Amino acid sequence: MSACKPYGDTATARLMVIGHDPRLHLGKAEAKYAFFLDYLERPIPLIRSERRKYEFASAVVRYVRFLAGFSIPITDQYFTNLCNEFINGPIYSGTVLIPDDFADTGIRAIEDTLNRGSFKVILAMTPQVFYHLARTGFVNNSDDRVIPFYRNARPSFAAMNKKAYVPTAKSPFLAVCGLKFHHRNDNIPVVPIVHAKQWPLNARMNPHYGSLMEMAAKNVRNCIGDTLRSNTREIPQN
Repeated sequence: MSACKPYGDTATARLMVIGHDPRLHLGKAEAKYAFFLDYLERPIPLIRSERRKYEFASAVVRYVRFLAGFSIPITDQYFTNLCNEFINGPIYSGTVLIPDDFADTGIRAIEDTLNRGSFKVILAMTPQVFYHLARTGFVNNSDDRVIPFYRNARPSFAAMNKKAYVPTAKSPFLAVCGLKFHHRNDNIPVVPIVHAKQWPLNARMNPHYGSLMEMAAKNVRNCIGDTLRSNTREIPQN
């Protein structure tokens, strides 16, 4: 398998989630569909390695539910990665570097998906994903908030030589996480968020990203409005 597939139907999906890549770090598991979401269509696996994939898929759905404030039917969601190909990981450790040409291919596929769908909001996970969205103009890169982020989030050359992504400046994602930006062509809101593997936030991340993720949830809920609300009970707000 050289690539995983997006999960969802453009005919019904209204919320798009853009992840990083099929592995993110040094994992060897190769998902057939983004975030292993096809595992939710099967009985809960008994084998531990398979059970972890099921649990991760479930955690992704819970993450979106937190952001939306209610349970969105899976048919209203579309999941993909910026890079769906299984590229080689870092030489040592860290976040895999997505080269520009791989990111460009992924963005072209996402643009095609947007043209075929009717999306209300796009959730963009991780600094590197949002960096490439800014680099290519997928988001309005004339935005005064995007310009300094793009400059600070560029990959450092030292890390690039190890096939790892490390931003040039420290923690540039803090300046954009949770804010609302817009896609260049059709003004669809784009909200950058932490990766699903980082949610719920741990004790180290919460002081920095806790309020930003609450803002992300507020922005997502405002974007969705009443159009996607199901008959399920809303999640109580803290």
